[in-house]
Amino acid sequence: MHALVEESGAEVSDYRRRADHDELHAEMELLWARRSIRVRVAARAVEPRDVVRFIESLTANGDVAGWLVAPLGTHGDIPVGRTVEVIGPEQLIERFEHSSRVAWTDQRPSVAMDRLAHQRALFEDARYLDPVGMRWLPVLAHNELPAELHQGGAAPQDWLERLTFRMLTHTFRLGGVRYGEAARGRRLPDALLRWPGGGEPLAALLDCKASADGYTMTADHYLRFKEYAGICRAEAQSTGHELRYMVVLSSNFAGSGRAHPFHARHKALTKDTGLSLAYVRAIDLAEAALSVERDEITPANRERLPWAALFDAGLVDDQHFHAMIESART
Repeated sequence: MHALVEESGAEVSDYRRRADHDELHAEMELLWARRSIRVRVAARAVEPRDVVRFIESLTANGDVAGWLVAPLGTHGDIPVGRTVEVIGPEQLIERFEHSSRVAWTDQRPSVAMDRLAHQRALFEDARYLDPVGMRWLPVLAHNELPAELHQGGAAPQDWLERLTFRMLTHTFRLGGVRYGEAARGRRLPDALLRWPGGGEPLAALLDCKASADGYTMTADHYLRFKEYAGICRAEAQSTGHELRYMVVLSSNFAGSGRAHPFHARHKALTKDTGLSLAYVRAIDLAEAALSVERDEITPANRERLPWAALFDAGLVDDQHFHAMIESART
């Protein structure tokens, strides 16, 4: 529950355990002030009197809202009000299933501690350095909408495409053209990226894949990537850029070691199209963008970043990004 509350944009300030419930106290930025909220998790079935007592507690402590979580269900006619929302077991499971901070093992949920640690650090550090939405990228890549984007009228996949392209072009100063939603229904990637390439102008196709469990390339996706190469090569060459890479960005990529499905796909795609496949995790790209902004790397050095060396790694990780950014400082 702590992870879910935090993911919603609130900051947990206190935790209390009682005989029949646990309670999280949190604060949230609403308009121009910090507001207190509470999340109470019942250890038994919730009854109407529990809701009434919770409302009384909220009023007495000046809290603006509360969530009464009932994992064991409810009994009786539960009152409905604007102050308290009762979340039953089905709703709770649905929230677990759609949270980027919950991992599943043998159909049992647990906190994804590695994701939680990364996202906490990213949100904290990016608070004053984020003109392009880098703090939201890892959540979107897990096919979830951050609380701040719920009113934006777009799905996580659409936001992921927009913000990834914005980050690559604004923060990293790559060139290119974004297709995205404008090309929906057409056989086009999300974007075509271009960069100087150290005297050898290069280009890459970008496709973003929002996935809660990590991306695995299907046969249909592979055929699409082959088509993208044929369709977009002429556009890349029209500006003197060699189309060399197919870059896929997602939350994670299922597989490990030599048996990772990436290797077979990479070999086949290179043979069929001449393109080199690269897998990039959203969290690594976001943290790299944060590093560039925090260290105030000059525009000229950003434009000299060796993207070819990064994408040549294939299965790109945070260490590859670190080495690329370090090269811009020398």
